[in-house]
Amino acid sequence: MKKWISAPVVSLLLAGWAGGVTAQTITNGYVCAPKNPGGEETRLYFRQQDGIAVNLASNATFPVVCPVEIPYGEEFYDVVVRVGNGTDSTQKFSCALEEYDLGNNLVRSIGKALNLPAFTVGPIAWTGVVLLDESNYLSTRCIIPPRGQVGLVGWY
Repeated sequence: MKKWISAPVVSLLLAGWAGGVTAQTITNGYVCAPKNPGGEETRLYFRQQDGIAVNLASNATFPVVCPVEIPYGEEFYDVVVRVGNGTDSTQKFSCALEEYDLGNNLVRSIGKALNLPAFTVGPIAWTGVVLLDESNYLSTRCIIPPRGQVGLVGWY
């Protein structure tokens, strides 16, 4: 017997808590932005609602970028992105943790993927992350499938 989680419950689980404490930051999908804001699918189907970055399309995918702000020279951090599947079938979520220099040149990219069953949420995580240079910055880039969502970005 399958247990189904409704879309509103998925949204609640995704958004989580949007605050911060010392040595960790947990935020929601409002910090995320589409990577290709001029793309037709992105313009038509990307929304931010209830703390969640959502792909409303039934058949289009597009990238969403979320900033990650860890200090240089500090201890290692774990970075997590919580994604949600709002469809009635399993979907693949692909994300990369990307480090850029001040010239916006990609320094490194660490990819991960997660297959999520229908109407579920799950984490994509990177452990032991540290900046390679003090002037670099990090972000996550996730390909959001149809009816997919990003609801939490955290580092601790």
